[in-house]
This record gives sequence, structure tokens and C-alpha cells, in this order.
Amino acid sequence: MKNRYYTSSRLLNRVCGITTSSKKSFSTQDRYTRSLCRTGTRILSEEERSVISLKIVQAGLNIKPEWFQGLKMFLAGVVVLLCVPLMLISFNFLFLLPLALVLYLLPNAWLNSKRKARQSNIRRSLSEFTLLLSTVLTSGVNLITGLKEASNATGGPLRDEVERAIKNHMVGENLIDALANMAKRTDVDDLNSLVRTLNQASVSGSSLAETMQSHSEQMRLVRKFETMEQAGKLSVTMIFPVMIFILIPCMMVFGYPAMYALMRTF
Repeated sequence: MKNRYYTSSRLLNRVCGITTSSKKSFSTQDRYTRSLCRTGTRILSEEERSVISLKIVQAGLNIKPEWFQGLKMFLAGVVVLLCVPLMLISFNFLFLLPLALVLYLLPNAWLNSKRKARQSNIRRSLSEFTLLLSTVLTSGVNLITGLKEASNATGGPLRDEVERAIKNHMVGENLIDALANMAKRTDVDDLNSLVRTLNQASVSGSSLAETMQSHSEQMRLVRKFETMEQAGKLSVTMIFPVMIFILIPCMMVFGYPAMYALMRTF
């Protein structure tokens, strides 16, 4: 009985110890997060905070702008603190100082890349989403059901944005206004055009299925012309690599014997 009680108490102590250590790790992480947020709050202005917040939302991230700015300052500050003692020893370490600027700008580049990648994903999904929406609306369902079905079939960040707009509509916001806020939030031109088309169809009372079908055909034509334009630009950009790496070496290979023969003759 004593052994069983001793074993159970040891097990309880181990569990409590793990829980305590995990709480300590969580508290340490929260402390660092609060420190970065305080640093960012002191530096950011209201305009900069709104700009960074919009970029974070467009990138689909769940971070605070104050934390993001604090992280930039932390990365740059670490490099500066490391460089100052080294520069006291020798000024040869002065070349490390620009690394602070690089690390300060690196989170901005990462955020912009995430934002552009998400916007490109939404833009690529819109053609399929519009076609699916027109097909679903042709079957006779309402707009909310059509948006749900089309977004679930499309997937990706577009589905998340549509679900968020529908949730905002469920809590009392007008559906067109919720979709307009979604288009403004994502900052994708094709999505703005789709929302404007839905708004015009709802105001004029025209058939949503026919409107979406014509809009889908128009979007396919736009995608076709964009693909042709990109192919034309690619052929132009390939001229210089072809000239440098293929045409000039071929001229040297075939022209060298003739030049060598002429030089021996004269």
C-alpha cells in the first residue's frame, strides 16, 4: 500500500513538474511577446500601424503590428550590440554594421512576399470560383449558398475570405457590404470587379446566374490575353540570353577558322 502511494505521489510530482515547466515556458514566451509589443508601440505612429495592419491582414497572418515592429528593432539591435564591442577591438569589423539595416528591412520583405503570394493565389482562384458560382446559381440556390459551395470547392485563401464575409453577414452586416469589405481587405482588382458585378446585379434585379456566367466568360478572356501578353514578354526577354550564350559563341566558333586563315594569308 505504501509503495503504491509512493509511486502515485512520484507520478503526480512528475506531472506537476512538467506542468510547472510548461507554464514557465509559456510565461517566458509571453514576456518576450509583451516586450516586443511595448517596443513597437513606442515607435509606431498611427499611420504606420494602420499600414502594417493592412499588410498583415492581406498576408493572412495573425500577428500584431506592434510585435512586428518590435521584432524589426530587436533584430537590428542585436547586430548593433554585437558590432560595438568588436569595433572597439578593431575597426575592421565595421563592415558588419550594415547587417543591422538588412535585418531591419528583412521582415518587411518577408511580409510583402507573403502578401503578394496570397494575393496571387486569390487572383488565380477567381476564374474557377466565378465559373463554379455561376454553375451553382444556375441550379436555383441563393447567393449565400452559392458563395459557400463555390468557395469550398475552390479552397485556399479565397475560401477563408468568403467564409469571413459570410460570418460578418450572419452577425448583421449587409452581404454586399461584407463582400465589398472583403475585396477592400484583400486588395485584388479582379475580386473588386466581381463584387461590383454582384452589387449591380442585386441593385438592378437582373439574374445573378446569367450575370456570373457572362462575368466568368469575360474573366476567361482576360486570362487568355494576359497569358498571351506574358508569353510575348518572355520571348522578348529571351533575346538577350540567346544572343549572349548561343549566337555569339556560334559566331566565334564558325568565324575563327576564317579569321585564322586570313591572318596567315596576309
